[in-house]
Amino acid sequence: MNVGESEVGQVIAAVWSTMLGFEVESGPCGDAPFTGGLAGAIGIEGTFRGEVLLELDADLARACAHAMLRLPAGTATPRDAADTASELINVIGGNLKSVLPAPSKLQLPQTGAVGTLRPCSGQRRLACVEFRCAHGHGRVSLYAMD
Repeated sequence: MNVGESEVGQVIAAVWSTMLGFEVESGPCGDAPFTGGLAGAIGIEGTFRGEVLLELDADLARACAHAMLRLPAGTATPRDAADTASELINVIGGNLKSVLPAPSKLQLPQTGAVGTLRPCSGQRRLACVEFRCAHGHGRVSLYAMD
């Protein structure tokens, strides 16, 4: 299996461009933990077993909700941001699942504050990509069960 930062970065760029109209710059994650904002997670079960975690700073989470839901500036609610994060992690997970060993299926997405969604014990991080755009920054991590 050759899924790493390059593949995750390509998925992030494609999703942000096509779904939100945002251009992003990305690179490997640094050592600092991601703090504040909104997270989304989705499990993958089957031949590949693991999880994908999306973390967005608060500004980017709101900007994504405004763009995806076509809301007037400043009107996105926390529920709008959570719904948008749920859809984004679902699409990111689906795109990554397509390059992972098959057959596999996605579980239901979850959302919560950054730090509340953690990978299950026994998972190791295969890839972590941080990205930045004009609206804020985020991170996507791919974990696999050992």
